[in-house]
Amino acid sequence: MKLSSHVGKLDNLEELDLDETEIISIPIGIGKLVKLRVLKVCIYGQTNFSKRKQLPSNMVLHPGMISKLSCLIELSIDVDPSDKWWHDSVEEVVKGVCNLEGLRSLCLYLPNYQLLDYTSFIYPSLSCFRFTVGHHKRRTISRVPHEVEAQFTKWDKCLKFVNGENIPFQVRKVLKFTSSFFLDRHENAWSLSEFGNENMVKLKFCLLVDCNKMETIIGGAEVETILESLQYLSIHYMKKLTSIWKGPTRSGCMSKLKFLALHTCPKLINIFSNVLLKSFVNLEEIIVEDCPQVTSLVGHISARAMSDAFLPSLKRLFLLYLPELVSISNGQYIAPKLEIIGFYNCPMLKILSKRELSSKTLKKIKGENQWWEGIKWKETDWETMPDYLMHIFSPINIEKDVMTQLVEDRDVFEALTQNEGQQSDTALCTRKLVDNYAQQKGQWADCMVKSVPSPCSPILSSLTRPYLPITPPLNVKHTRRFSKRQLSNLVSYPSHNEQNKSSEKMSLGLGFSSPLVNRVMTVWLLLVLKYNICYVYFKVS
Repeated sequence: MKLSSHVGKLDNLEELDLDETEIISIPIGIGKLVKLRVLKVCIYGQTNFSKRKQLPSNMVLHPGMISKLSCLIELSIDVDPSDKWWHDSVEEVVKGVCNLEGLRSLCLYLPNYQLLDYTSFIYPSLSCFRFTVGHHKRRTISRVPHEVEAQFTKWDKCLKFVNGENIPFQVRKVLKFTSSFFLDRHENAWSLSEFGNENMVKLKFCLLVDCNKMETIIGGAEVETILESLQYLSIHYMKKLTSIWKGPTRSGCMSKLKFLALHTCPKLINIFSNVLLKSFVNLEEIIVEDCPQVTSLVGHISARAMSDAFLPSLKRLFLLYLPELVSISNGQYIAPKLEIIGFYNCPMLKILSKRELSSKTLKKIKGENQWWEGIKWKETDWETMPDYLMHIFSPINIEKDVMTQLVEDRDVFEALTQNEGQQSDTALCTRKLVDNYAQQKGQWADCMVKSVPSPCSPILSSLTRPYLPITPPLNVKHTRRFSKRQLSNLVSYPSHNEQNKSSEKMSLGLGFSSPLVNRVMTVWLLLVLKYNICYVYFKVS
């Protein structure tokens, strides 16, 4: 794709988004767009690679063009890491970027970490940045699932460090401001702690891939709190990783972690120690896949700790391709709020302890049919397999991707939970709204806000009039089994006694003296009614 040079004549243009367009070059005339506030370009794609190769580097994107766009607040340049023109031009481009005083969002690929020296003057003031640092060669097939990489870019300040040999201070410096960190194919790092625990205070997302010298995540730490803001930790293809933590551990470290995934760690043995378990009070999901030496998630637990319930917030647990797994938690009482658990290719796991499946909110167990039928139920725990476990078991379809099936179930439960939360929030807002107006109007009515019984859902959806007089003595329990016609008649034709008290009737619009306010409030409450979230019942004293 070729962009017309006439774009430089659009004097009032404020936003130019060429992301994912794979254009060949950027016309130098764009430097004339002095009112431009947002510029996103994508000079990428194999189809145009040969055409770009024939152009001089300054003809693809002129380095001096960026510095002329003094009004820019957002700049994103996506390039092919293997393009020579970018390696020739990037230093001048970065220098030009540093002159943009109003810049608040910046996305760049920096082939070497020394280029961070130029950006060190601006990234502390950026509200959003995404830097990829290092000699980056794109793989034909990524070893990290696309959805995982997509999670990395959702955060406001992202740093990806690729093919590093050492840990330069430039990377440590920008890491202090980073909320999302992707460490890809580092050659020599022994642990994540080598980047400096003090530099990762703001870190919320961490993705570690193909760091073949890394033996532990946290090692030799003596500070009080470590990774105190971290919420998401995903680890993939670590040949020498043996543990998450080595050295002294303190309660409270990584206490905000919600998601932990361990994929293809052939030497991993210990996942949770006693102290580490106490720290993970907010952990909601665990995935352990293709870790052949793992025998249990939990190591040796002291007799005193056996009475405690660990992982109190855990909702989802997925264990896949663990040939030596014999126990989920060594009989330790865990996960009292577990909702879904999935197993696949765990042939040595033949006993499920009641302390490991103690959750009263468990909704689904996924696994192979043959494995499930071979489970032995300890008489001291169960006597026989409980009926409720049999009903919530769901066999895995071996002809489909296992992880995809587990994730689908997880997404369904998350959607249901969010929906319930939204309904609860709306009901609370309605309650507050009614209370506020009650205070303003004085003692005008008794008001009750309650959850809608399911039989009333079609009835409430049919109430569309702007003003609906409600018969005062009518109680909620009297309407629960009414049909539409019955309720319609009840609303439209009040009893004879109530017709004589027409002055006491109240509209659903709260009965304000102002018709406009009354109508607005009525429409709002009817929308709430239509979505079956809550209803409002008024009783005139």
